[in-house]
Amino acid sequence: MLINFFKHADENAKQKMMQDIYVLVKWNPANCASILKVQEFHSFLLDTLYDYQILLYTNELDANSTLIWEIGTKAHTVIFKHALLQEVDGYKYLQNIFIWLHNKRAFALSKPNPIKVITLSK
Repeated sequence: MLINFFKHADENAKQKMMQDIYVLVKWNPANCASILKVQEFHSFLLDTLYDYQILLYTNELDANSTLIWEIGTKAHTVIFKHALLQEVDGYKYLQNIFIWLHNKRAFALSKPNPIKVITLSK
């Protein structure tokens, strides 16, 4: 329900929702564990951060949008840290990030004018 509401909310409401998520996961590790069980939320958070990162990169963010990105990044960091340090299968969270990143990269490269991907070589 939160995910659907977030998609249709204005930037001010999105900022408050992201701030609530951050407070929930920061101050109660049990909330992190609960959120980690919902794979749909993980994808939602990564997609949201990705969308706002693109806007940040193209200088199209207003103050509320910047706060959504900053608070969302902090929330993701708290959840990620909890997954790796407290969960038995925490490595799966990292694996899901790699899968998500691979899919986003493949999608971006399939566009007619893909963003140049910088690769490091020896």
